[in-house]
Amino acid sequence: MSETIFLIDGPYVSDFLKQSIYEFNIPVVKTAIAKNILIHTKTNFLSERDAIAKLKKNPAIRIYTNSENALTWIYSHVTDHEYIKHIHEAKDKVLFRRRLKDRHPNFYFQEFDYNKLRTLNSETLPFPLVVKPSVGFFSLGVHGVKNREAWIKVLESIDESIQGDQELYPDAVLNNRKFIIEAQIKGDEFAVDCYFDDQGEPVVLNLMKHLFASETDMNDRVYISSVGIMRQYLKTIENYLKVLGGIFSFTNYPAHIELRITSKLEINTIEINPLRFGGWCSTPDLAWYAWGMNLYEHIFKGIKPDWDKILSVDAGVVHALVVMNNGTGVDGKKILSFNYDKLLKKIKKLYELRKTNFREYPLFGFVMCQVPEQEMEVLYELLHSDLWEYIEQ
Repeated sequence: MSETIFLIDGPYVSDFLKQSIYEFNIPVVKTAIAKNILIHTKTNFLSERDAIAKLKKNPAIRIYTNSENALTWIYSHVTDHEYIKHIHEAKDKVLFRRRLKDRHPNFYFQEFDYNKLRTLNSETLPFPLVVKPSVGFFSLGVHGVKNREAWIKVLESIDESIQGDQELYPDAVLNNRKFIIEAQIKGDEFAVDCYFDDQGEPVVLNLMKHLFASETDMNDRVYISSVGIMRQYLKTIENYLKVLGGIFSFTNYPAHIELRITSKLEINTIEINPLRFGGWCSTPDLAWYAWGMNLYEHIFKGIKPDWDKILSVDAGVVHALVVMNNGTGVDGKKILSFNYDKLLKKIKKLYELRKTNFREYPLFGFVMCQVPEQEMEVLYELLHSDLWEYIEQ
């Protein structure tokens, strides 16, 4: 089993992750940011110098990070590590599509400079499409485009949001200077937390179905998982990940992978998010509530879950992650307050409410909860809501 070290960075580190770092004595690279974030946590710190020496001596060491902000440290300090190639191929959407070209030879994609988007002849574009930053995160700047009429509105929306979004994250995480236009992938969307072991075998730690409000909706609002979903799709996704891992030669590689599956079980990958699970400690922390599984322990120790045992009992419930992104159209700096209590009155069984600084990020927070499979109306209500009813200006 390969050694594992953690890179901890902002914008958020959950208490559950902090507790896991302490409980399992996980080595954490002692960057200035990590030291500040974990100042009240007993941490097995590894100096930057020692971490760099370890990574250069042993390229098989597994790196896990809670945030893609930490990619900047990897780019700066271990420039010759094999991870660099894998990160670039995952983060750069054009390189990513080129690697998948043999598997999906007829899939349309093109890269354009931001300032060239308005000069495109929309009559030549094969709608429906998705347009997004070539290097992106958290669905920022991602738009579904149904037809030529929608194209103009999307360009205006990109113009309005591009500057504000870019200020939120470093270039290694989000880069709005280049965009990719690609075909809209058909099927139901899933988010998969996994890692590839030292033999390149994929290990699925969690998977969630991503719900959308419409065909062109690209928001990260509602994710659900259940025993039924896991039983239906786990083996299909595991088999596909074996192929995907072979294409990219992944070993000792954690990832948060988004893909779509058609009714005929045909799969195409949307993106691979390197060296992490769900952003803002979202999906890995929900897995603890849903399955009693600590994904941080699993990635650190190289544990493979016993899904047959975990899924042996079906309680008839759905485990949900609600990402309360700001859809009000009001700048967070102009919002006086968000009424979390009013929203929580709709939730019967709350796992956790995670508030965020909505004046700094276009996000009010996260709700992790459980709902009966036959009573999912509240999730669909939140899926379609712009959350206007919960804010005070």
